[in-house]
Amino acid sequence: MSEQTPPKKSKKRRLPAWAIALVACGSVVVFAIGILPAIHEYRTTRFRRSYALSAEQMQAVGKAIGEYETANGERPMKLAQLVEAKLIEPAELFDDRRDDVPVTIGKFAASETNPDVLYFPALRASDPADNVLLCTLLLRNRNDKYRVIYNDGSLGQLESMELVIALNRTYEYIGGQLQPAKEDE
Repeated sequence: MSEQTPPKKSKKRRLPAWAIALVACGSVVVFAIGILPAIHEYRTTRFRRSYALSAEQMQAVGKAIGEYETANGERPMKLAQLVEAKLIEPAELFDDRRDDVPVTIGKFAASETNPDVLYFPALRASDPADNVLLCTLLLRNRNDKYRVIYNDGSLGQLESMELVIALNRTYEYIGGQLQPAKEDE
């Protein structure tokens, strides 16, 4: 009888630790060089496409609302009325970086709201001064604050949480004024 030799255990070849570390470092470098700039460009481009009025535009709109109120005894129900009254150009109500600014009164008046700002036509000059009359919906630049025209016509800039608080206060005020009075029993 012949002696059987046990089968040889095959040794698996493992990569040395330094090779694994080198591959890991190379992957990180490829990620940093190739993918991170693409992610940054996407975020920057997406942010650049957001719309907001400049401070100068906000001041012009606020001034036009005041002039309209002086001439008509009330504020406009829609910002398009400022354009119709020739107190402001349609382009003043839109971000200058927007490709599709409606430049005709008819096109602008057909829109119920302006997509770049939030306007509260229910406020009157006699209402509290700290209510928000008009505000930007998006930031123009990453480190900007939201632009606000208060009910007294002053221009302000608010952080996001400050804007939420100011808008809630305005909504609550308007809602309280619009509720029907309770009849005496």
